[in-house]
Amino acid sequence: MPKVELKDFLEGQTRIPEVLAQMGYTSLREGQETPINCIMAGRDTICILPTSFGKSACFAIPTVAMNWHTIVFSPLVALMRDQVQSMNRMGIRAGCVNSSQTDAQNFLTLREWSEGRLQMMYVAPERINNPQFQMAIKATPVDLVVLDEAHVLSQAVSSFRPAYRACGELVSQYNPKVIAAFTATATSEIVEDVKNVLQMNNTCICRYYVARNNIELHSEVLEDNNMLKPKLLEKLATIEGSCIIYCQTVREVGEITEFLQQQGESVTFYHGQITQDGVRASNMDAFMSGRARICVATNAFGMGVDKPDIEGIIHVGCPSSIEAVAQETGRAARDGRNAVCYMFETPSSRWMQEFFWDSSNPDSDSVRRAYQFVKRASNSDGVAHVKITDIIDAVGSKSAEGALNFLQSRGCVDRFTPEEQLYTFGDKSIALDDFPKTLQPMVKCIREYGTVVGESEEGNIYQIDFAYLHSKLGQAEATIKSKIRQLAKEEYFNVTLPFSGKATRIIHPPTDEDLAAADAKRATELEKIEDVRKYVRCPDEEKHSFLLKYFQLNS
Repeated sequence: MPKVELKDFLEGQTRIPEVLAQMGYTSLREGQETPINCIMAGRDTICILPTSFGKSACFAIPTVAMNWHTIVFSPLVALMRDQVQSMNRMGIRAGCVNSSQTDAQNFLTLREWSEGRLQMMYVAPERINNPQFQMAIKATPVDLVVLDEAHVLSQAVSSFRPAYRACGELVSQYNPKVIAAFTATATSEIVEDVKNVLQMNNTCICRYYVARNNIELHSEVLEDNNMLKPKLLEKLATIEGSCIIYCQTVREVGEITEFLQQQGESVTFYHGQITQDGVRASNMDAFMSGRARICVATNAFGMGVDKPDIEGIIHVGCPSSIEAVAQETGRAARDGRNAVCYMFETPSSRWMQEFFWDSSNPDSDSVRRAYQFVKRASNSDGVAHVKITDIIDAVGSKSAEGALNFLQSRGCVDRFTPEEQLYTFGDKSIALDDFPKTLQPMVKCIREYGTVVGESEEGNIYQIDFAYLHSKLGQAEATIKSKIRQLAKEEYFNVTLPFSGKATRIIHPPTDEDLAAADAKRATELEKIEDVRKYVRCPDEEKHSFLLKYFQLNS
C-alpha cells in the first residue's frame, strides 16, 4: 500500500491554518489533532471520539490539506445527505451515491468522481460491487478510505449490514494511501475486527473520551410489566425538553406511542418498518423541529440524529450491548446542558433480549444443518430459492436467518436478490378468443414473448419477467398483477409466482474453524447481554465509572 511521503505530510501540515480558515474553523478541538496528524502522515487510523465531537473534520481537513480524493462509507442515507451539504458549504466538492437518489443522480456523481471533479464521495456499502462504481474508482484512484460509524462493521457479523464488511474488498482492490475508521464507542474486540476486515497496517488507535457528567444515568428493574407505563409518565414529568424513548420492537413502539397520545403528550414515532412515502421523514422532522416533544423509536432512530437539546433518553427494556447504551445515551445533552437517562428492565424485556440473542447467534449445529438444507435445495448452478420459513422447519431452530447471515460472513454462501422475478405460466392450450377480452393482450404477450422452459400434457410452460410484461403491455403494475391473479383463479393457466426474498448461492462448506467461530460468537454476544444487566444493576452513582472501565478509558 503506497504511503504518504514525509515531505507531503509536512507540506500538508503547513496548510492546516489555511484549510481551517477555508472551512470556517477557528481552531481544532482537543482530541482532533492526533487523528488528523496520523492520517496525514499515512498511518491507518481508528478513531474513537464522543458523539457530536466533530469527527468529520478529522478526515475533511487531511482531504483538503493533502489534495486527496476521499471515499466515505456511511450506513445511513440521511447522514450522507447532511454531510455532503456540510462539506459543500465549507467549499469541499462532495457528492453521494445511495438508494435515495435516482439512477441519473448517482450516475452524475460517479461521472464527476471519474473526471476528478469531486474531492469526497459518500457511498452506501452496498454499492461496492456495482459496475459503475468500480469503473469510477478505476478512473480516479482513492487516496483516503473512511469508514464512518465503524462499530456497525462488527455488528454486521450478526445481521445489521453484511455488505459493510465488504468495504475491506475495496481496500485490497484499489490500495488507498490511508484507511481511517471512526466511531463513538469501540471495545478492543471491535477495534481488532475493524483492523482485520479493513486490512489495516501500522495502525494508530486514537481514543478520546469526555466524561458526560452533565447526564444523569439511572436504571430500574421492574418485576411486573404493568409497572412500566406509570413509571414512564412519572419520569416524563421530570423531563422538560425533548425526549427519545427507545423500545425493543416495532409493536412496542406502536403501543407506547398510542398510550402517550391518550395521555395528551406531544409524540411521534420512528422505526425501520415505516414504508409509507414521506412518513418516516415527516415523523423525524416533527421531532427535530420541536413540533413533537417525544419520539418513540427503535434503535433505527440513532446514527445521524443530531438534535442538541435532547434532555431525556428512556430505554424501555435493555439494549443488546454496552456499545448501544453509550451510543443512545450519547444523543442527550449535546448542547452542554443537563440531561437524564432512564433504563427499565421488565420480565418481558428480558425475554425479548434473550430471544433476539438466540435468533441472531446460531450455534454450530444450526449453522451446519442450515448449510446442508440449502445445499440439498440448490439447483445445478449451486443456487437455492428457499424461504426462511422452510429453513426454520428443516433446521428446527428460529435462528435460520442468523445461520445464513453467519455463513455469508464466513464466505460459505452468498445471499442475493434475484435480478429476474420470473412468473411461470403452464398453458392449457385454450384458444385466445376464449379468454375475456381484458386478458387477451396479456395471454398473447405470454405466448409470444415468454421463454418456453418445458412442456406438459396441457401445453407449453412459459417463464416471463414481470418488468418485461410491464414494458410490453404498458399497463400499471397493480393492473398486471390483478390480471395474473385472475388467470390463476379461473384456471386459464397454472401460475407459479416468482421467488420472493433472497436466494442463496453455495460457495463452500463451513470448516471446523467456522463452526467453532459460531459457538464463540454466540458466547460473546451472551456476555454482552450479561454486561448490560450488570450495568442496570450497578448503583446509579457508579454508572459513569462502569462505562469508563468497559471501554478501557480513563476519565
